[in-house]
Amino acid sequence: MGDDVYPITLEKICKADASVSTETGTIEVTDDCSNGYIENITDGFTAISGDVSAFMKFNVPGGGLASAQLDFLGRFFDIVNDDGEASYVLIPKSDNDLQLAILQNSDQIAVGDIQVWLMFPVILSSQTIDKPLKGAQNFDFSWTKGEGPATVYNRTRNASETGF
Repeated sequence: MGDDVYPITLEKICKADASVSTETGTIEVTDDCSNGYIENITDGFTAISGDVSAFMKFNVPGGGLASAQLDFLGRFFDIVNDDGEASYVLIPKSDNDLQLAILQNSDQIAVGDIQVWLMFPVILSSQTIDKPLKGAQNFDFSWTKGEGPATVYNRTRNASETGF
């Protein structure tokens, strides 16, 4: 028996801004030997969360939304696909696992370059869709880390790669 191997298929979200926030938990351990200072130790837990700002992408071939945005919207809304011929398909909202991978240095594209990725499971905690009278339609979402490991993933580009 060996390790299980799972393919990773990335779907690019063209973001405008993104933030990642980390915070470690602490326990106060001040005693009468602390000499006037409050002392803390870590409790072994780290909270990770963040926000991404993007734009709604409508002009995909054939109309509609980009598939990544449909996936994100489908975590809060049911999706109904109507064929215009009196039949439709209802896709109930889903809170399936979502892996987020944020490429920190996207300019590293040459063979041998090291790309630095932040990778972790996330739960979408909120999203905002603006519909301005003029201008771009914003698509912003917030997330918190889900169940599973959080990693800084250093990956060397190879000659057969295209895309990210």
